[in-house]
Amino acid sequence: MAGFAGIETRDKRGNLSPEVWVRHSDKLTVGQLLEAGDLKQLLLEQMRQQLSSQKDMLQEVDDHEVSIKWILDFSKAWEEHYRQTIFRNFDISQKINTAMHDGFYEVRMLLEETVLSPSFLQKYIRAAIEANDANDNEYTLLSLEEAIVRIYFRHPAIAGIMRRVAGKILQKKEVCNRAGIYSARVQRNDITEECSKAILDLEEFLEFQTQDLVEMMQDLQNQDTLMYYIVDHRGSQPSDDYE
Repeated sequence: MAGFAGIETRDKRGNLSPEVWVRHSDKLTVGQLLEAGDLKQLLLEQMRQQLSSQKDMLQEVDDHEVSIKWILDFSKAWEEHYRQTIFRNFDISQKINTAMHDGFYEVRMLLEETVLSPSFLQKYIRAAIEANDANDNEYTLLSLEEAIVRIYFRHPAIAGIMRRVAGKILQKKEVCNRAGIYSARVQRNDITEECSKAILDLEEFLEFQTQDLVEMMQDLQNQDTLMYYIVDHRGSQPSDDYE
């Protein structure tokens, strides 16, 4: 969506932009004593102390690969544990989440006229949430409102074209809020046309890809499959079931 909106998704080092991907606060991070930088400094200091304490022994070893291997193993162990921790604490940014909701509500009436009717799908999502509640919350699920929006951006049958619509709506907002005569007079017309084209393309897609949409709805009527698309990944470890 950010790409469709013309927003830079990564910095020069390849890290995801905070406009796209941000840290999510949850019960695992609220009141956290050590930040990543603090922990890194403590571990580096610990490594230096251990190397210093074994200095005499290391000097007697002719093979320098022993000390090199120890340093690499130490850093690898920390990096693997750190990655497992940060993976569960990130989510899409508020800007992207808002764009998803804007996109969904912009085309909701179009969707209501198809087999992918949000009103109809909402019944299955509500039933899945209630079943999960009855099962002592086996999974952490999205709220009903958040689930009904995100499912259209997650299922491969429709996610691509929905992301384009949301991205173009976001780009329109970005351009219209940008200062400058060129932005106001030229870019605004250009991006409005692109946004309208994206919505028209979705309308045609909904009209001519009927079989794909029927299969998508049949797919989502399976509760296990539906759970896959409405699980809340925030605050949970990556797993083989829900990546």
